[in-house]
Amino acid sequence: ICIHSRMYTSSVKMWISFIFLSEKNNPSEAREERAKGDILYIWKRFFKNAILYAMILIRNAKIIDGTGAPERHSDVLISGKSISAIGNFPHKKTETIIEALGHRLVPGFINACEGGAYATTILTDQEQTATRAEGYTTLIHGADGASLAPLLDGSLEMFRKWAGADAININWRTMGEFKKTLAQFPLGINFGTFVGYNTVRRAIMHDDGGDPTDKESATITHVIQTALEEGAQGIAINLDTAHGRRIS
Repeated sequence: ICIHSRMYTSSVKMWISFIFLSEKNNPSEAREERAKGDILYIWKRFFKNAILYAMILIRNAKIIDGTGAPERHSDVLISGKSISAIGNFPHKKTETIIEALGHRLVPGFINACEGGAYATTILTDQEQTATRAEGYTTLIHGADGASLAPLLDGSLEMFRKWAGADAININWRTMGEFKKTLAQFPLGINFGTFVGYNTVRRAIMHDDGGDPTDKESATITHVIQTALEEGAQGIAINLDTAHGRRIS
């Protein structure tokens, strides 16, 4: 769960501005001491309110925790980006209270089978509204052997049959560069990707479905190894394609 509020940023700026002004406008020692006391009070008050604002309480939910344990009725307390406690908190004060009314509360699902047909949507729909509506909070791309990185030729031609690749600005070649590109977007979902063997082999051998030469094989291995070192979740191979069927 990701919680963001502009209020925190504006409040921090306001209190910092107050501190600087207080120290500047109170030259005498007495005023400086009084200002320090005021500042300490303000910061204590701010952090107390910040903690309050950053907390969410979900009440009366049927919790399925993914461990195989039976579902149970409970409350869930969220602090910042983490679940801090699960139990019964009838008197807990938080800025936001969500009444679950007995509905089921489960961990976000992981879609580890995302294929080429939806590959480019992470670049055209960063919020991934439809994906989140299905309960997914994590998306692992490239399971069918076709990945958005590495792109040795800087082209999304192999995805053209599924999506409008022309609308995407390709400013990466390697897996590391692709991850840096994604980091610039406010993604609405956790995202990871396999390195697609089929993508790499096609970039090196083009439409040749035969066996790679020793040099081509060494290049494929190097590119895949580099992608793994730069953060790929693993290797994915599609055995139903010309490039995948040659795997032995």
